[in-house]
Amino acid sequence: MKKNILLFFFLNTLLFSSSEFITSNGELSFKYNEKYNKITRFNGDMGTYKSDIDSIEVGLYYKGEHYLLSDYIISKRFIPQTNIFETVAKLPYGEIKTTYIPSMVDKNSFYIINDYDIKKGETLEFLYLFNMSDRNGIIEYKKTKDYYKYNENIYIKNLKNSMAGYIVPASDLEVVKLKKIENSTIKYRDQRMIMSSKIRLTDREKSDIVQIRYKKAPNFLSFESSERLVSLEKTYWNGWLKPIPSSLDRATQKIMERFLIYLKTSTDGFDYYTNIGLRETSRTKDVLYTAITFIKYGYLDDAEQILTRLIKEEEEFSYLNRSKLTAEEVQEAYVYLSYLKESDDTKFYAEYIEKIRKKIEKIVEGVEEDLNKKNILEKGYEFKTYYYTYNLLKLYREIDGDRKYISMEETLKNYLFKNFISGDGIKKYVLDRKKTYSKWEYLLFYDNIETKKMIDKLYSDSIFKRYPYFSSKKSIDVEKNLSLLGGFYLNSLSRFGDINLLQLNEDIEKNAMKIPNKIYLKGGKRYEVNGIDIYLTSKYLNTVYDRREE
Repeated sequence: MKKNILLFFFLNTLLFSSSEFITSNGELSFKYNEKYNKITRFNGDMGTYKSDIDSIEVGLYYKGEHYLLSDYIISKRFIPQTNIFETVAKLPYGEIKTTYIPSMVDKNSFYIINDYDIKKGETLEFLYLFNMSDRNGIIEYKKTKDYYKYNENIYIKNLKNSMAGYIVPASDLEVVKLKKIENSTIKYRDQRMIMSSKIRLTDREKSDIVQIRYKKAPNFLSFESSERLVSLEKTYWNGWLKPIPSSLDRATQKIMERFLIYLKTSTDGFDYYTNIGLRETSRTKDVLYTAITFIKYGYLDDAEQILTRLIKEEEEFSYLNRSKLTAEEVQEAYVYLSYLKESDDTKFYAEYIEKIRKKIEKIVEGVEEDLNKKNILEKGYEFKTYYYTYNLLKLYREIDGDRKYISMEETLKNYLFKNFISGDGIKKYVLDRKKTYSKWEYLLFYDNIETKKMIDKLYSDSIFKRYPYFSSKKSIDVEKNLSLLGGFYLNSLSRFGDINLLQLNEDIEKNAMKIPNKIYLKGGKRYEVNGIDIYLTSKYLNTVYDRREE
Protein backbone atom coordinates (compact mmCIF):
# COMPACT_ATOMS: atom_id res chain seq x y z
CA MET A 1 0.00 0.00 0.00
CA LYS A 2 1.38 3.38 -1.00
CA LYS A 3 1.91 6.24 1.41
CA ASN A 4 0.40 8.87 -0.91
CA ILE A 5 -3.14 7.91 0.08
CA LEU A 6 -2.43 9.22 3.57
CA LEU A 7 -2.13 12.77 2.30
CA PHE A 8 -5.65 12.58 0.88
CA PHE A 9 -7.03 11.10 4.08
CA PHE A 10 -5.37 13.60 6.39
CA LEU A 11 -6.45 16.67 4.47
CA ASN A 12 -10.06 15.69 5.03
CA THR A 13 -9.88 14.38 8.59
CA LEU A 14 -10.49 17.64 10.42
CA LEU A 15 -13.07 19.17 8.10
CA PHE A 16 -16.62 19.51 9.44
CA SER A 17 -19.99 20.49 8.10
CA SER A 18 -23.37 20.84 9.80
CA SER A 19 -25.02 19.32 6.71
CA GLU A 20 -25.34 15.68 7.68
CA PHE A 21 -27.54 12.67 7.06
CA ILE A 22 -28.24 10.75 10.26
CA THR A 23 -29.45 7.20 10.73
CA SER A 24 -29.44 4.46 13.36
CA ASN A 25 -30.90 1.08 14.28
CA GLY A 26 -31.93 1.92 17.83
CA GLU A 27 -28.63 0.76 19.30
CA LEU A 28 -25.89 2.36 17.19
CA SER A 29 -25.95 5.48 15.03
CA PHE A 30 -23.79 7.47 12.65
CA LYS A 31 -23.75 10.68 10.66
CA TYR A 32 -22.77 11.07 7.03
CA ASN A 33 -21.15 14.41 6.34
CA GLU A 34 -22.86 15.54 3.14
CA LYS A 35 -20.25 18.08 2.09
CA TYR A 36 -17.13 15.99 2.70
CA ASN A 37 -18.70 12.59 2.00
CA LYS A 38 -17.58 10.59 4.98
CA ILE A 39 -18.97 8.86 8.06
CA THR A 40 -18.70 10.94 11.24
CA ARG A 41 -19.59 10.31 14.87
CA PHE A 42 -20.14 6.57 14.80
CA ASN A 43 -21.67 5.64 18.13
CA GLY A 44 -22.05 1.99 19.14
CA ASP A 45 -24.20 2.69 22.17
CA MET A 46 -26.85 5.40 21.83
CA GLY A 47 -27.22 5.38 25.59
CA THR A 48 -23.91 7.24 25.90
CA TYR A 49 -22.81 10.70 24.80
CA LYS A 50 -19.40 9.68 23.49
CA SER A 51 -18.42 8.97 19.91
CA ASP A 52 -16.67 5.62 19.44
CA ILE A 53 -15.26 6.45 15.99
CA ASP A 54 -14.81 10.08 14.97
CA SER A 55 -14.82 9.37 11.24
CA ILE A 56 -14.55 6.59 8.65
CA GLU A 57 -13.34 7.24 5.10
CA VAL A 58 -13.13 4.85 2.15
CA GLY A 59 -10.38 4.86 -0.45
CA LEU A 60 -9.21 2.70 -3.34
CA TYR A 61 -5.87 1.49 -4.71
CA TYR A 62 -6.09 0.61 -8.42
CA LYS A 63 -3.55 0.52 -11.26
CA GLY A 64 -0.85 1.97 -9.05
CA GLU A 65 -2.98 4.98 -8.07
CA HIS A 66 -4.88 5.91 -4.92
CA TYR A 67 -8.36 7.40 -4.94
CA LEU A 68 -10.59 8.81 -2.22
CA LEU A 69 -14.19 7.90 -2.99
CA SER A 70 -15.31 11.20 -1.43
CA ASP A 71 -13.79 13.05 -4.41
CA TYR A 72 -15.93 11.16 -6.91
CA ILE A 73 -19.38 10.92 -5.32
CA ILE A 74 -22.15 11.53 -7.88
CA SER A 75 -25.16 10.54 -5.75
CA LYS A 76 -26.11 9.91 -2.12
CA ARG A 77 -29.43 8.87 -0.68
CA PHE A 78 -31.35 6.74 1.76
CA ILE A 79 -32.55 3.52 0.15
CA PRO A 80 -36.36 3.91 0.16
CA GLN A 81 -38.26 2.22 2.99
CA THR A 82 -35.10 1.42 4.98
CA ASN A 83 -32.56 3.04 7.32
CA ILE A 84 -29.77 2.19 4.84
CA PHE A 85 -27.65 4.95 3.33
CA GLU A 86 -26.01 4.62 -0.09
CA THR A 87 -23.51 6.57 -2.18
CA VAL A 88 -22.24 6.11 -5.74
CA ALA A 89 -18.74 7.17 -6.81
CA LYS A 90 -17.81 7.44 -10.49
CA LEU A 91 -14.07 6.96 -10.97
CA PRO A 92 -12.01 7.06 -14.20
CA TYR A 93 -12.15 3.25 -14.41
CA GLY A 94 -15.70 2.52 -13.26
CA GLU A 95 -18.27 2.97 -10.49
CA ILE A 96 -18.41 1.96 -6.83
CA LYS A 97 -21.64 1.80 -4.85
CA THR A 98 -21.06 2.06 -1.10
CA THR A 99 -23.84 0.92 1.23
CA TYR A 100 -23.86 1.80 4.93
CA ILE A 101 -26.12 -0.48 7.01
CA PRO A 102 -26.93 -0.02 10.71
CA SER A 103 -28.41 -3.50 10.91
CA MET A 104 -31.94 -4.13 12.20
CA VAL A 105 -31.30 -7.89 11.99
CA ASP A 106 -28.15 -7.81 14.15
CA LYS A 107 -28.43 -4.69 16.30
CA ASN A 108 -24.74 -4.83 17.26
CA SER A 109 -23.53 -4.68 13.65
CA PHE A 110 -22.78 -1.93 11.17
CA TYR A 111 -21.77 -2.89 7.62
CA ILE A 112 -19.91 -1.05 4.89
CA ILE A 113 -20.45 -2.74 1.53
CA ASN A 114 -18.55 -1.68 -1.59
CA ASP A 115 -19.99 -3.08 -4.83
CA TYR A 116 -17.67 -2.29 -7.71
CA ASP A 117 -17.99 -2.28 -11.49
CA ILE A 118 -14.38 -1.89 -12.60
CA LYS A 119 -12.39 -3.48 -15.42
CA LYS A 120 -11.00 -6.90 -14.57
CA GLY A 121 -7.42 -8.03 -14.55
CA GLU A 122 -5.98 -5.35 -12.29
CA THR A 123 -5.15 -5.38 -8.59
CA LEU A 124 -7.92 -3.78 -6.57
CA GLU A 125 -7.60 -2.82 -2.93
CA PHE A 126 -10.14 -1.04 -0.70
CA LEU A 127 -8.79 1.18 2.08
CA TYR A 128 -10.70 2.13 5.23
CA LEU A 129 -9.35 4.92 7.45
CA PHE A 130 -10.57 4.89 11.06
CA ASN A 131 -10.05 8.06 13.06
CA MET A 132 -10.32 7.90 16.87
CA SER A 133 -8.03 10.87 17.41
CA ASP A 134 -9.29 11.98 20.83
CA ARG A 135 -8.17 8.96 22.82
CA ASN A 136 -5.53 6.26 23.22
CA GLY A 137 -6.47 2.66 22.59
CA ILE A 138 -5.35 -0.91 22.16
CA ILE A 139 -5.81 -2.51 18.73
CA GLU A 140 -5.37 -6.27 18.58
CA TYR A 141 -5.41 -8.71 15.65
CA LYS A 142 -7.07 -12.04 16.48
CA LYS A 143 -5.38 -14.24 13.90
CA THR A 144 -7.30 -17.44 14.62
CA LYS A 145 -10.64 -15.65 14.16
CA ASP A 146 -9.42 -13.13 11.60
CA TYR A 147 -10.76 -9.92 13.12
CA TYR A 148 -9.39 -6.78 14.78
CA LYS A 149 -10.46 -5.69 18.25
CA TYR A 150 -10.17 -2.05 19.33
CA ASN A 151 -10.32 -1.55 23.10
CA GLU A 152 -13.16 -3.51 24.68
CA ASN A 153 -16.12 -2.84 22.43
CA ILE A 154 -15.24 -2.41 18.74
CA TYR A 155 -14.58 -5.36 16.42
CA ILE A 156 -13.62 -4.95 12.75
CA LYS A 157 -13.79 -7.85 10.31
CA ASN A 158 -13.87 -8.33 6.55
CA LEU A 159 -16.61 -10.79 5.57
CA LYS A 160 -15.36 -11.53 2.03
CA ASN A 161 -11.70 -10.73 1.51
CA SER A 162 -8.39 -10.78 3.34
CA MET A 163 -7.72 -7.61 5.34
CA ALA A 164 -4.56 -6.16 6.88
CA GLY A 165 -4.46 -3.41 9.51
CA TYR A 166 -1.93 -0.61 9.94
CA ILE A 167 -1.23 2.17 12.45
CA VAL A 168 -0.56 5.57 10.91
CA PRO A 169 2.00 7.39 13.12
CA ALA A 170 1.75 11.13 13.74
CA SER A 171 4.66 12.44 11.68
CA ASP A 172 5.62 14.25 8.50
CA LEU A 173 3.29 12.86 5.87
CA GLU A 174 5.99 12.71 3.22
CA VAL A 175 8.18 10.34 5.27
CA VAL A 176 5.52 8.43 7.18
CA LYS A 177 5.94 4.68 7.61
CA LEU A 178 3.00 2.43 8.34
CA LYS A 179 3.13 0.03 11.25
CA LYS A 180 1.40 -3.25 10.59
CA ILE A 181 -0.90 -4.44 13.36
CA GLU A 182 0.24 -7.82 14.60
CA ASN A 183 -0.98 -9.21 17.89
CA SER A 184 -1.56 -6.27 20.27
CA THR A 185 -0.50 -2.68 19.52
CA ILE A 186 -1.04 0.69 21.21
CA LYS A 187 -2.77 3.32 19.08
CA TYR A 188 -2.09 6.76 20.54
CA ARG A 189 -4.62 9.55 20.40
CA ASP A 190 -3.01 11.37 17.47
CA GLN A 191 -2.73 8.20 15.38
CA ARG A 192 -5.18 6.57 12.99
CA MET A 193 -5.83 3.10 11.66
CA ILE A 194 -6.06 1.92 8.07
CA MET A 195 -7.63 -1.40 7.08
CA SER A 196 -6.65 -2.67 3.63
CA SER A 197 -8.87 -5.23 1.84
CA LYS A 198 -7.42 -7.10 -1.14
CA ILE A 199 -10.15 -8.15 -3.54
CA ARG A 200 -10.42 -11.73 -4.79
CA LEU A 201 -10.43 -11.72 -8.58
CA THR A 202 -12.70 -14.79 -8.55
CA ASP A 203 -15.53 -13.00 -6.72
CA ARG A 204 -18.51 -13.02 -9.08
CA GLU A 205 -20.47 -10.69 -6.84
CA LYS A 206 -17.68 -8.09 -7.06
CA SER A 207 -18.02 -6.63 -3.59
CA ASP A 208 -16.18 -6.00 -0.34
CA ILE A 209 -17.89 -6.14 3.06
CA VAL A 210 -16.50 -4.73 6.31
CA GLN A 211 -18.39 -5.45 9.52
CA ILE A 212 -18.02 -3.21 12.56
CA ARG A 213 -19.51 -5.00 15.53
CA TYR A 214 -20.09 -3.40 18.91
CA LYS A 215 -19.62 -5.28 22.20
CA LYS A 216 -19.94 -8.75 20.64
CA ALA A 217 -17.22 -10.51 18.67
CA PRO A 218 -18.02 -11.34 15.01
CA ASN A 219 -18.92 -14.87 14.01
CA PHE A 220 -15.98 -17.03 13.04
CA LEU A 221 -17.20 -17.79 9.50
CA SER A 222 -16.06 -14.87 7.39
CA PHE A 223 -17.73 -15.27 4.01
CA GLU A 224 -20.90 -13.26 3.35
CA SER A 225 -22.92 -12.13 0.35
CA SER A 226 -23.61 -8.42 -0.03
CA GLU A 227 -26.85 -9.19 -1.84
CA ARG A 228 -28.04 -11.42 1.00
CA LEU A 229 -27.16 -8.86 3.66
CA VAL A 230 -29.11 -6.09 1.97
CA SER A 231 -32.02 -8.45 1.27
CA LEU A 232 -32.32 -9.39 4.95
CA GLU A 233 -32.46 -5.74 5.99
CA LYS A 234 -35.07 -4.89 3.35
CA THR A 235 -37.16 -7.87 4.47
CA TYR A 236 -37.16 -6.50 8.01
CA TRP A 237 -38.41 -3.08 6.89
CA ASN A 238 -40.97 -4.55 4.50
CA GLY A 239 -42.43 -6.39 7.48
CA TRP A 240 -42.61 -3.27 9.65
CA LEU A 241 -43.32 -0.25 7.46
CA LYS A 242 -46.97 0.12 6.52
CA PRO A 243 -48.08 1.60 3.17
CA ILE A 244 -48.18 5.41 2.98
CA PRO A 245 -51.52 6.75 1.63
CA SER A 246 -51.30 7.19 -2.15
CA SER A 247 -53.60 10.23 -1.99
CA LEU A 248 -50.70 12.36 -0.73
CA ASP A 249 -48.11 13.89 -3.05
CA ARG A 250 -44.88 11.95 -3.55
CA ALA A 251 -42.68 14.43 -1.63
CA THR A 252 -44.91 14.19 1.45
CA GLN A 253 -45.05 10.39 1.20
CA LYS A 254 -41.25 10.25 1.02
CA ILE A 255 -40.83 12.43 4.11
CA MET A 256 -43.50 10.53 6.08
CA GLU A 257 -41.76 7.25 5.30
CA ARG A 258 -38.37 8.61 6.38
CA PHE A 259 -39.77 10.16 9.57
CA LEU A 260 -41.52 6.93 10.62
CA ILE A 261 -38.18 5.15 10.23
CA TYR A 262 -36.55 7.83 12.41
CA LEU A 263 -39.14 7.19 15.13
CA LYS A 264 -38.66 3.43 14.95
CA THR A 265 -34.89 3.67 15.19
CA SER A 266 -34.96 6.24 18.01
CA THR A 267 -37.26 4.27 20.33
CA ASP A 268 -36.57 0.63 19.54
CA GLY A 269 -34.54 -1.46 21.94
CA PHE A 270 -33.39 1.10 24.53
CA ASP A 271 -34.55 3.94 26.73
CA TYR A 272 -36.12 6.88 24.95
CA TYR A 273 -33.99 9.41 23.13
CA THR A 274 -35.48 12.51 21.62
CA ASN A 275 -32.63 13.29 19.30
CA ILE A 276 -30.59 10.69 17.40
CA GLY A 277 -27.93 13.20 16.44
CA LEU A 278 -27.32 14.54 19.93
CA ARG A 279 -28.46 11.54 22.01
CA GLU A 280 -30.30 13.68 24.51
CA THR A 281 -32.62 11.98 26.96
CA SER A 282 -36.17 12.75 25.92
CA ARG A 283 -38.74 14.87 27.65
CA THR A 284 -42.20 13.53 28.45
CA LYS A 285 -43.65 15.60 25.62
CA ASP A 286 -41.38 13.95 23.04
CA VAL A 287 -42.21 10.46 24.23
CA LEU A 288 -45.95 11.18 24.22
CA TYR A 289 -45.90 12.62 20.71
CA THR A 290 -44.01 9.56 19.48
CA ALA A 291 -46.55 7.24 21.12
CA ILE A 292 -49.46 9.24 19.66
CA THR A 293 -47.89 8.97 16.20
CA PHE A 294 -47.46 5.21 16.46
CA ILE A 295 -51.08 4.85 17.59
CA LYS A 296 -52.44 6.97 14.72
CA TYR A 297 -50.42 5.15 12.09
CA GLY A 298 -51.24 1.68 13.43
CA TYR A 299 -47.89 0.74 14.99
CA LEU A 300 -49.52 -0.43 18.20
CA ASP A 301 -46.72 -2.77 19.28
CA ASP A 302 -44.29 0.15 19.25
CA ALA A 303 -46.75 2.36 21.13
CA GLU A 304 -47.32 -0.35 23.74
CA GLN A 305 -43.57 -0.72 24.24
CA ILE A 306 -43.24 3.00 24.99
CA LEU A 307 -46.30 3.23 27.25
CA THR A 308 -45.50 0.13 29.26
CA ARG A 309 -42.01 1.42 29.99
CA LEU A 310 -43.36 4.86 30.82
CA ILE A 311 -46.10 3.72 33.18
CA LYS A 312 -43.80 1.28 34.97
CA GLU A 313 -41.01 3.77 35.53
CA GLU A 314 -43.01 6.79 36.69
CA GLU A 315 -43.21 7.54 40.39
CA GLU A 316 -46.57 7.05 42.04
CA PHE A 317 -48.15 10.25 40.75
CA SER A 318 -45.75 12.43 42.72
CA TYR A 319 -46.22 15.24 40.19
CA LEU A 320 -49.96 15.29 40.89
CA ASN A 321 -49.29 16.59 44.37
CA ARG A 322 -47.87 19.81 42.96
CA SER A 323 -50.00 22.94 42.82
CA LYS A 324 -50.00 23.04 39.01
CA LEU A 325 -50.47 20.31 36.48
CA THR A 326 -48.73 20.53 33.14
CA ALA A 327 -50.34 19.89 29.78
CA GLU A 328 -47.91 17.02 29.18
CA GLU A 329 -49.00 15.27 32.36
CA VAL A 330 -52.63 15.41 31.28
CA GLN A 331 -51.65 14.26 27.79
CA GLU A 332 -49.95 11.23 29.26
CA ALA A 333 -53.24 9.85 30.55
CA TYR A 334 -54.86 10.73 27.21
CA VAL A 335 -52.27 8.68 25.30
CA TYR A 336 -52.87 5.64 27.52
CA LEU A 337 -56.59 5.84 26.74
CA SER A 338 -55.93 6.38 23.02
CA TYR A 339 -53.89 3.18 22.96
CA LEU A 340 -56.65 1.24 24.72
CA LYS A 341 -59.21 2.59 22.25
CA GLU A 342 -57.23 1.58 19.17
CA SER A 343 -55.90 -1.77 20.39
CA ASP A 344 -57.45 -4.93 21.80
CA ASP A 345 -54.72 -5.24 24.40
CA THR A 346 -56.73 -6.77 27.22
CA LYS A 347 -53.58 -7.50 29.20
CA PHE A 348 -52.55 -3.83 29.22
CA TYR A 349 -56.12 -2.83 30.14
CA ALA A 350 -56.35 -5.29 33.03
CA GLU A 351 -52.92 -4.39 34.38
CA TYR A 352 -53.09 -0.62 34.18
CA ILE A 353 -56.70 0.61 34.00
CA GLU A 354 -56.99 1.24 37.75
CA LYS A 355 -53.76 3.20 37.71
CA ILE A 356 -55.05 5.26 34.78
CA ARG A 357 -58.38 5.88 36.54
CA LYS A 358 -56.52 7.07 39.61
CA LYS A 359 -54.48 9.41 37.43
CA ILE A 360 -57.66 10.85 35.85
CA GLU A 361 -59.23 11.36 39.28
CA LYS A 362 -56.20 13.29 40.49
CA ILE A 363 -56.18 15.41 37.31
CA VAL A 364 -59.85 16.34 37.78
CA GLU A 365 -59.23 17.28 41.40
CA GLY A 366 -56.36 19.50 40.33
CA VAL A 367 -58.40 21.23 37.63
CA GLU A 368 -61.31 21.83 40.02
CA GLU A 369 -58.93 23.48 42.44
CA ASP A 370 -57.45 25.60 39.62
CA LEU A 371 -60.88 26.82 38.51
CA ASN A 372 -61.39 28.32 41.94
CA LYS A 373 -58.06 30.18 41.72
CA LYS A 374 -58.15 31.24 38.08
CA ASN A 375 -57.00 34.78 38.81
CA ILE A 376 -53.46 33.52 39.54
CA LEU A 377 -53.12 31.29 36.48
CA GLU A 378 -51.09 31.96 33.40
CA LYS A 379 -53.29 32.10 30.32
CA GLY A 380 -51.15 29.76 28.22
CA TYR A 381 -51.00 27.14 30.95
CA GLU A 382 -54.71 27.46 31.67
CA PHE A 383 -55.86 26.97 28.10
CA LYS A 384 -53.61 24.01 27.32
CA THR A 385 -54.33 22.14 30.54
CA TYR A 386 -58.09 22.65 30.34
CA TYR A 387 -58.17 21.78 26.64
CA TYR A 388 -56.31 18.51 27.18
CA THR A 389 -58.39 17.68 30.26
CA TYR A 390 -61.62 18.20 28.31
CA ASN A 391 -60.44 15.82 25.58
CA LEU A 392 -59.20 13.33 28.18
CA LEU A 393 -62.58 13.16 29.95
CA LYS A 394 -64.46 12.90 26.66
CA LEU A 395 -62.27 9.99 25.52
CA TYR A 396 -62.58 8.25 28.89
CA ARG A 397 -66.37 8.41 28.66
CA GLU A 398 -66.31 6.99 25.13
CA ILE A 399 -64.09 4.06 26.15
CA ASP A 400 -65.37 3.21 29.60
CA GLY A 401 -68.95 4.43 29.47
CA ASP A 402 -68.41 6.15 32.80
CA ARG A 403 -70.34 9.46 32.93
CA LYS A 404 -69.13 10.57 36.36
CA TYR A 405 -67.14 13.46 34.84
CA ILE A 406 -69.79 14.72 32.40
CA SER A 407 -70.45 17.86 34.44
CA MET A 408 -66.72 18.68 34.44
CA GLU A 409 -66.68 18.22 30.66
CA GLU A 410 -69.42 20.83 30.26
CA THR A 411 -67.76 23.19 32.75
CA LEU A 412 -64.48 23.09 30.85
CA LYS A 413 -66.20 23.41 27.47
CA ASN A 414 -68.10 26.51 28.55
CA TYR A 415 -65.07 28.02 30.27
CA LEU A 416 -62.84 27.55 27.22
CA PHE A 417 -65.36 29.02 24.83
CA LYS A 418 -66.14 32.01 27.03
CA ASN A 419 -62.57 32.94 27.86
CA PHE A 420 -60.60 31.94 24.77
CA ILE A 421 -62.78 31.27 21.76
CA SER A 422 -65.68 33.73 21.71
CA GLY A 423 -65.68 36.91 19.62
CA ASP A 424 -63.29 37.00 16.66
CA GLY A 425 -61.59 33.79 17.75
CA ILE A 426 -58.32 35.53 18.33
CA LYS A 427 -58.74 37.77 21.35
CA LYS A 428 -57.51 37.14 24.89
CA TYR A 429 -55.24 34.08 24.61
CA VAL A 430 -54.00 35.20 21.21
CA LEU A 431 -53.66 38.95 21.67
CA ASP A 432 -49.99 38.39 22.34
CA ARG A 433 -48.45 38.11 18.86
CA LYS A 434 -45.95 35.53 20.05
CA LYS A 435 -48.80 33.11 20.78
CA THR A 436 -50.98 33.80 17.76
CA TYR A 437 -49.98 30.71 15.85
CA SER A 438 -49.61 28.25 18.73
CA LYS A 439 -53.31 28.51 19.56
CA TRP A 440 -54.15 26.66 16.37
CA GLU A 441 -52.82 23.47 17.87
CA TYR A 442 -55.75 23.39 20.29
CA LEU A 443 -58.73 23.37 17.96
CA LEU A 444 -62.12 23.37 19.66
CA PHE A 445 -65.55 24.73 18.73
CA TYR A 446 -64.35 26.64 15.66
CA ASP A 447 -67.49 25.91 13.65
CA ASN A 448 -69.13 29.10 14.88
CA ILE A 449 -66.23 31.38 14.04
CA GLU A 450 -65.93 33.42 10.88
CA THR A 451 -63.03 31.70 9.14
CA LYS A 452 -62.13 34.50 6.78
CA LYS A 453 -61.56 36.91 9.66
CA MET A 454 -59.11 34.53 11.31
CA ILE A 455 -57.26 33.83 8.06
CA ASP A 456 -56.96 37.54 7.24
CA LYS A 457 -55.57 38.20 10.70
CA LEU A 458 -52.93 35.49 10.36
CA TYR A 459 -51.89 36.62 6.88
CA SER A 460 -51.68 40.30 7.80
CA ASP A 461 -49.46 39.59 10.80
CA SER A 462 -47.00 37.40 8.90
CA ILE A 463 -44.48 37.48 6.04
CA PHE A 464 -46.57 34.94 4.09
CA LYS A 465 -46.98 37.05 0.95
CA ARG A 466 -43.23 36.93 0.35
CA TYR A 467 -42.29 33.67 2.10
CA PRO A 468 -44.86 30.87 2.53
CA TYR A 469 -44.37 30.70 6.29
CA PHE A 470 -46.35 32.25 9.13
CA SER A 471 -44.06 34.51 11.08
CA SER A 472 -43.88 38.21 11.85
CA LYS A 473 -40.15 38.28 11.03
CA LYS A 474 -37.58 36.46 8.91
CA SER A 475 -36.97 33.87 11.61
CA ILE A 476 -39.32 30.91 11.26
CA ASP A 477 -40.32 28.84 14.28
CA VAL A 478 -41.13 25.49 12.65
CA GLU A 479 -43.06 24.19 15.66
CA LYS A 480 -45.49 27.14 15.50
CA ASN A 481 -45.96 26.67 11.77
CA LEU A 482 -46.80 23.00 12.34
CA SER A 483 -49.36 24.05 14.95
CA LEU A 484 -50.92 26.40 12.42
CA LEU A 485 -50.96 23.70 9.77
CA GLY A 486 -52.71 21.40 12.21
CA GLY A 487 -55.37 24.05 12.71
CA PHE A 488 -55.96 24.39 8.99
CA TYR A 489 -56.22 20.65 8.40
CA LEU A 490 -58.46 19.92 11.37
CA ASN A 491 -60.85 22.59 10.12
CA SER A 492 -60.88 21.45 6.47
CA LEU A 493 -58.83 24.44 5.34
CA SER A 494 -56.18 22.48 3.48
CA ARG A 495 -55.99 24.99 0.62
CA PHE A 496 -54.48 27.51 3.07
CA GLY A 497 -52.08 25.02 4.68
CA ASP A 498 -50.80 23.19 1.62
CA ILE A 499 -48.72 26.13 0.39
CA ASN A 500 -46.95 26.17 3.75
CA LEU A 501 -46.54 22.35 3.71
CA LEU A 502 -45.00 22.35 0.23
CA GLN A 503 -42.40 24.90 1.32
CA LEU A 504 -41.63 22.99 4.52
CA ASN A 505 -41.20 19.77 2.53
CA GLU A 506 -38.73 21.51 0.24
CA ASP A 507 -36.69 22.73 3.21
CA ILE A 508 -36.70 19.26 4.82
CA GLU A 509 -35.32 17.73 1.62
CA LYS A 510 -32.64 20.42 1.37
CA ASN A 511 -31.74 19.75 5.01
CA ALA A 512 -30.71 16.09 4.46
CA MET A 513 -34.23 14.82 5.26
CA LYS A 514 -34.29 16.37 8.74
CA ILE A 515 -36.89 18.82 9.98
CA PRO A 516 -35.22 22.10 11.04
CA ASN A 517 -35.99 23.70 14.38
CA LYS A 518 -35.76 27.19 12.91
CA ILE A 519 -35.34 28.66 9.45
CA TYR A 520 -33.56 32.00 8.97
CA LEU A 521 -34.35 33.96 5.81
CA LYS A 522 -32.22 37.05 6.29
CA GLY A 523 -28.97 37.05 4.32
CA GLY A 524 -29.73 33.76 2.56
CA LYS A 525 -31.67 30.81 3.89
CA ARG A 526 -30.09 28.97 6.82
CA TYR A 527 -31.34 26.13 9.00
CA GLU A 528 -30.98 25.66 12.73
CA VAL A 529 -30.88 21.92 13.27
CA ASN A 530 -30.33 19.87 16.40
CA GLY A 531 -29.87 16.36 15.04
CA ILE A 532 -33.15 14.55 14.42
CA ASP A 533 -35.64 16.16 16.76
CA ILE A 534 -38.10 13.39 17.60
CA TYR A 535 -40.74 15.81 18.92
CA LEU A 536 -40.85 17.87 15.70
CA THR A 537 -40.62 14.71 13.61
CA SER A 538 -43.64 13.28 15.44
CA LYS A 539 -45.51 16.55 15.21
CA TYR A 540 -45.01 16.70 11.44
CA LEU A 541 -46.39 13.17 11.10
CA ASN A 542 -49.39 13.97 13.29
CA THR A 543 -50.10 17.12 11.30
CA VAL A 544 -49.92 15.38 7.92
CA TYR A 545 -52.11 12.56 9.27
CA ASP A 546 -54.85 15.11 9.89
CA ARG A 547 -54.37 16.35 6.31
CA ARG A 548 -54.88 12.88 4.84
CA GLU A 549 -58.02 12.37 6.91
CA GLU A 550 -59.86 15.22 5.18
